[in-house]
Amino acid sequence: TRRPGDSMQLSAGRKTLKKIMIDDKIPREKRDKLPLLAAGGEIIWMIGGRRSARCLQPGDYHKVLYLSLEERGF
Repeated sequence: TRRPGDSMQLSAGRKTLKKIMIDDKIPREKRDKLPLLAAGGEIIWMIGGRRSARCLQPGDYHKVLYLSLEERGF
């Protein structure tokens, strides 16, 4: 999940996750629960939403990562 100051590289430049979520009209109560995929300190995908411009550069379409998320009740 997000942390203060997290940002993502978009095609138009770097933008904070807070601003991205506001622009994408993600309800405030869902923002802290939205799963994120990071590589090192770089956010590369808001699961179910935007992905970083650094992901899947032209010519990299043969590289695929399959993820499966499931919610478990404990």
